[in-house]
Amino acid sequence: MVAYASACAGLMMLSSVASAALVSTGLDSTGNVATTNGTVDPNWVVRYLGASSTGPSPAPQPAYAVVTAWPIAPAGPWIGADGMSNWISPAFVSGSNPVTSLAGYYSFTSTFTLAAGDLASFFIHGRFAVDNALVQVLVNNNYTGITLGGEMNYQQWTSFDINNAASWFQVGNNTLTFLVQNLDGSSGNPVGLRVEIPEPGTLALVGLALLGFGVARKRKQQ
Repeated sequence: MVAYASACAGLMMLSSVASAALVSTGLDSTGNVATTNGTVDPNWVVRYLGASSTGPSPAPQPAYAVVTAWPIAPAGPWIGADGMSNWISPAFVSGSNPVTSLAGYYSFTSTFTLAAGDLASFFIHGRFAVDNALVQVLVNNNYTGITLGGEMNYQQWTSFDINNAASWFQVGNNTLTFLVQNLDGSSGNPVGLRVEIPEPGTLALVGLALLGFGVARKRKQQ
C-alpha cells in the first residue's frame, strides 16, 4: 500500500515520510481493506470533469469501495478481491451497480507527504486496473506519460513506476491522480479504479530473504 525507495544490496528501503501516506484503493478509516460495499475510502477522492479531460475541476467527492457487488468477479467482469485492495467508484447504490450513468472523465486523487531528504530516492511502484480507459497518471498535475487506451482494462492488472527523474515530486504535500474515461454512460456502464501499491513490510522481507540467499550461496561456493 505504500511507495518505497530502493537501495544497494538488493534491500528495499522505505521512504522515511511517505511510507504511511500513499496507499492502495478501497481501504476503510482504520487502514484495513474495506469489507462493506459503499465504505468511504478516506485516502482517495474523485471528481467528475465532464465531457473534457481538461475541464474545470469541481470540488472533490468521496470515493466508495466496491467490495462484492456486480461488476466485481465472478458475477461481473472486474478483477475480483484479493485482500489487498478494492475498486473505488464515484457512487455506490446498495443492490445495484456501483456506477455513475454519465460518460466522460473522472479524476481519482490521493495525497502523500515528502520531506526534503525523500526527493532523490523516492519512487512509486504499483499496479492498476481501470474501467474504461486510463487517460493519464499525474503527479502534482504533471503528466507522467502513463496511459492505457481501450475499453476492457478492468480484466487485468497493469504495472506502473514513477520516479523523480523529471522532478515531479516536491517537499510537502503531493498528489497522485489517475485520470479515467468512462466511454459509455447510456447503458449504465460503470466507472471505477483499482490501485495496489505493495506493503513495505512485505518488500523489506523479500529484500532480506534475497540478501540472505545470496550470502548463503556465496558461502557454499567458497
